[in-house]
Amino acid sequence: MGAKIKGAGTNQIQIEGVKDIKKDISYNIMPDRIEAGTFLCLAAMTNGNLKLKHIDASHITPIIYKLEEAGCVLKTKKNEIEIQAPKRLKAVDIKTMPYPGFPTDMQSIFAVTLTLAKGTSVIVENIFENRYKYTRRTSKNGSKNKNRRKNSNNKRSKKIISFKC
Repeated sequence: MGAKIKGAGTNQIQIEGVKDIKKDISYNIMPDRIEAGTFLCLAAMTNGNLKLKHIDASHITPIIYKLEEAGCVLKTKKNEIEIQAPKRLKAVDIKTMPYPGFPTDMQSIFAVTLTLAKGTSVIVENIFENRYKYTRRTSKNGSKNKNRRKNSNNKRSKKIISFKC
């Protein structure tokens, strides 16, 4: 494209610039999975219907599964996802994991979504131990929040969020 690159897959990458850049090169930027998940959660929170285009569903599989578990109907086509939210979401449990697992950056967005769900949702953060600071604000809409340590070395913690029906 515009450089000579060596060392892919090794611990050292060498980049050498070139005088001329090849023309007629096209590149599509990968859609942002957190942004896509956020829009899907917004539809779920508002009992809405939404269609996302130019998105690869395989990049957000854990988000799709959890939304379906919460009662949403999702239809995926090539480069397109459509969501139809229920009148009332169901509580679900979430465990954040490295890609391709449930993204830690979606944890707070999904937690706020779950404050509208009937029942108790358990969220386990496995990536960043101090990710629950936002929960102080969720109590303003009626949710009850409890912190529980999963193990004694405090590397993992549990967050229980329930909505007062």
